[in-house]
Amino acid sequence: MRNRLILFCLLIFTGFCNAQTKHFVSAKVVDSIDHHPVELATIALIRVRDSSLISYTITDTQGAFILRNVRDDEPLRILITHVGYVALHINLNFTKTLVLDLGRLSLNQKTMDEVTVKGQIVPIIVKKDTIEFDAEAFKVRPNAVVQDLLKKFPGVQVDRDGTITVNGKAVSKVKVDGRDFFANDPKIATQNLDADMISKVQIYDDRENDPDHLLPDYKVEKIINLKFKKKFSKATFGKLTLAVGTQDRYNLDGLYNQSLDNLQVTVISNSNNLGNTQFVGTSLDNFGTSQGINRVTGTGININDNFGKKVKLNLVYNFDNTAINNLQTSNVAQLLNDTTVTHNATNNIHSSNYDHAINGNLQIDLDSASYIKYTPILRFSTGSDSEIGRIATFNNYTPLLSISNNQDNSNNSNIEYQHSIIYYHAYKKKGESLTITNTLNINPSHSKSINNDQLIAYTAGLISDTLNRLANTSNRNSSASLSAGYHYPISKTLTADFLLKGSYLQNGANLLTYNIDPKTGTYDVFLTEQSSMQSREQWTQSGRPQLVYHKKDFSLTVGLVAQFQQIENSFNDNSTRLFQNFAYLLPSASIVFKKFNFDYSEAIQQPSIDQLRPIVLVYNQLNSVEGNPNLRPSHTHNFSINYSGFDVSSNAFINLSAQFSLDNNSIVLQDFINAQGAQLTTYINKNGSFTANINGNFSKSFKQIGDWQIRETTNVNAKTSHNFFETNGQQGFQTTYTFPVKQQFFVSWKDVIEFEPTYVLSPTITHYESVNFPSQHYLQQMISLPLDVIWPKHINWSLNYTHFYNSLEAEGFQRQSNLVSLSFARSIQKKEKGEIRFTCYDLFKQSVSSSHFVSNNTIFDSQNQVVKQYFMLTYTYRFDKTE
Repeated sequence: MRNRLILFCLLIFTGFCNAQTKHFVSAKVVDSIDHHPVELATIALIRVRDSSLISYTITDTQGAFILRNVRDDEPLRILITHVGYVALHINLNFTKTLVLDLGRLSLNQKTMDEVTVKGQIVPIIVKKDTIEFDAEAFKVRPNAVVQDLLKKFPGVQVDRDGTITVNGKAVSKVKVDGRDFFANDPKIATQNLDADMISKVQIYDDRENDPDHLLPDYKVEKIINLKFKKKFSKATFGKLTLAVGTQDRYNLDGLYNQSLDNLQVTVISNSNNLGNTQFVGTSLDNFGTSQGINRVTGTGININDNFGKKVKLNLVYNFDNTAINNLQTSNVAQLLNDTTVTHNATNNIHSSNYDHAINGNLQIDLDSASYIKYTPILRFSTGSDSEIGRIATFNNYTPLLSISNNQDNSNNSNIEYQHSIIYYHAYKKKGESLTITNTLNINPSHSKSINNDQLIAYTAGLISDTLNRLANTSNRNSSASLSAGYHYPISKTLTADFLLKGSYLQNGANLLTYNIDPKTGTYDVFLTEQSSMQSREQWTQSGRPQLVYHKKDFSLTVGLVAQFQQIENSFNDNSTRLFQNFAYLLPSASIVFKKFNFDYSEAIQQPSIDQLRPIVLVYNQLNSVEGNPNLRPSHTHNFSINYSGFDVSSNAFINLSAQFSLDNNSIVLQDFINAQGAQLTTYINKNGSFTANINGNFSKSFKQIGDWQIRETTNVNAKTSHNFFETNGQQGFQTTYTFPVKQQFFVSWKDVIEFEPTYVLSPTITHYESVNFPSQHYLQQMISLPLDVIWPKHINWSLNYTHFYNSLEAEGFQRQSNLVSLSFARSIQKKEKGEIRFTCYDLFKQSVSSSHFVSNNTIFDSQNQVVKQYFMLTYTYRFDKTE
C-alpha cells in the first residue's frame, strides 16, 4: 500500500507539472540568396533569463521544423544555426492560438572575413550524424563530474549506476579528445573527470567497425567524445580519495592524468573492502550488495599517442586483485512425484584472484581510403579457492538421509592471447569496399584441486564413505579465423555483399584423478575411470552472399549462409574417436520500414566436448555426470521485431521489441535421482523448447518548469520460456513466465535537489506439463528513494532508502530488508578542491543478499554474507596544473 501511494503521488505531481498551456512553434528555414531549403539546421529553444537550453530539433529536407509543447509562462527565444550560415535569434511572442507559425526564415551565408562574435554561445549544433553540445551553455554545481553535465543535455539519460543512453540508445564508449579512454568502461571518464574541464561534448554513432554502414540504425550504439578546454589539453590533473571506517572498512582511490602534445597518460588506482556499497561522485550508489566480504585492489594505465597523422596507438594495462570471504547458506528442493528431496547446505568460501591484462588498439592509415587496425589482448591470471561445507539431506518421509562434510582446495592459472587484425580498403566507386579480418585466440590453463568429502549415511540406501581425491586438469584452447568481405553497390537502390570465412577450433583437456594413499598420505593412487584425455579439432568453412534493397524509408536484406564443418573428437588418448561432418544452409532476412525492423536468422550450436565425453565422472557420493557421444547439434530459429522512435522536440523516446527463438535438438539434462538424494546427470536432445520476449522502454523529459526538471522512465519486460526436462524417466516441460516492471522518476531543482525514486515489481510463475509437480508463484519487488541535497552552499546531503522483498524465500531465509544509508559532505580548501564526507551505510543493519529461482524440478534458495553497517570518514582532493 505504501509503495502504491508513493507512485500515485509522483504521477499526480508529474501530471500537474505538465498541465500547462503549451504551443507548437513552426517555421521553414531557407537560404537568403537562392531561397533553397536549409536541411539539418539546428533549432534550439532557449530560456532568455539564463540562456539555458530547453529543447532542440533539426530541420527536415524541406527546411521545416516543429517545436512541440512549448510553454508561454516565461520569455523564450529560438536560436537557428548551421555550418556556413550566420546564427539567427528570434524572440517568441505567444498569442492565444496554440500554433505559432514563424513563416519563412532566411539564413545569411557567412563571408570569408566574418568572425564569430565573442561571448555568443551556441548550446547545440547538429553536424550530419554528430550532435555537439557547448559545455559553457550548461550550468553545473562546483566540483561536478562529467555525468552531472551529461544529465543537463536533452535526450541524454544517466542512470544512478552510471549507465548512459542517448535518445534511447546505449553508449558503447567515451572518448577524450577523440581518443580511447579506458574504452571498455565508459564510467571511468564520466565519474572521474571534472565537468569544468570540458569545452564541447560530441555524440555520434559507433560505426568504428562498420564503415560501410551495414548495421541497421537500431543496432548501432553511441559514442561520446569529450573535448577538453584548451588549457587542459596540456595539463596535469587528478584526484585522491582516502577513507577509513568502522569494521575495518577503507577506501583508497586515485586518478592521475598527464597530457603533453600527442601523448596522454592516465593512471587510476583503487583499493577497498566495501563491496558494492561505495559512493560514486556525491551520491549513494550501487545499493544492493555483492556476495561475500570483498577486498578489491586494482590499477589501470591508459596511454594514447599519435605518431604523425597516420598512426594512432592506445594501450591499456589493468591489474586486479580480488579476495572474497563468504558464508553461504542454501536450500535446494527437488520434486520427485510424491517425494521432495531437500539439501540444506552451509559453505564457508575463501577465494583470491590476480589478473593482469594488456589491451591495445593500433590503427595505421595507409592512405585516405585504406587502413589497418590491430587490436591485441594479453591476459594472465592466477587464483586459489578454499571451501568448507556441510550438507544435510532429507525428504518429506525421512527427517535425515545423510550429512556430507566436505573440504575443497584448488588453485588455477590461465594465460590468454587474442587479437583481431582488420584491413579495410574503399575503392573509387562510392560504396565499394573490401574488408579482410583475421582473429586468433590462444588460451592454455591449468588447475589443481583437492576434494575431501565425508558422507555419513542415515539410511540403508546409502553407504557411509570418505572420498579424498586430487584432480589435475590441463586445458588447451585455441581458435583462428580468416574472412574476406566485399561490398559492391549494383545501383542506387541495390547492394551486394559477399563474405567468405574459414575458421579452426581446437579444444583439449587432460583430467588426471588420484585417490589418497592412506599409508603414505600422498595422492598417488591413479583412478583410470575418473581420468580422461580429450581433444576436439573443428574446421568450419562458410560463404554468405547477401543482397540489400534500399529506397527511402524501406530496405530489404536477404542472405544465405552455406556452412560446412568437419569435427574430430578424441577421448582417452585416441582409444575412442568420433568423426562428424555437417553441412547447413542458414537463411537470413531483414526488413526495415521507417522505424520498424524485422529480422530472421538461424544458428547452429555444437555440443561441448564435455557433454560428449563417454565416461561417468563422480564428483562426490551424491553427484555424478555422464556425457553422451550421440548428441546432435542444436538448431535455433530466431525471429525479432523492433520499433524505435525519438521525438527531439518533446524529449521522448519509445522502444518496443519482441523476440522469439525456437530450438530443434535442444541439449537438455536427463537426471536420475534416488530417494536418498544421489544424482546422476547426462545429456539428451529434445525438440519443442522456445523462448519469447516482449520489451518496452519509454522515457520522457518534461519541459523545464521554472527551475524544476522532471524525467519519467518506464521499462517492461515480459518473458516466457518453455523447456523440456527428464527426471527418473518422467518427461515434462517447464514453462516460466516473468513480468518485471520498472518505474523510475528523476526530479531536480536547480543544482540543489535531485530525487530519483525507482520501483521494480517482478512476478514469476512456473507451470509444469506431463508431470505432477506443483506450480510455483513468487513475487520480488524493490523500491529505492535516493535523495541528494546541496544546501546550504558547500554542503551536500545524501540519503537513500531501499526496500527489498521476496515472497517465497525458504524457511530461515530473510525475505525482506529496509536499507537506509546517508552521508554528509563539506567542500573545503581553495576553489573547493577538497571535500570531507561522513557516511553511514546500512543504518539499521538489514543489508541482505539472497536469491530464489526455479529450474526444471528443482527450487533454489540461497543467502550470502554481506557488508553490514559501517561508518566512514572520507577526504577527497582534486588537483590540476595547466600551462
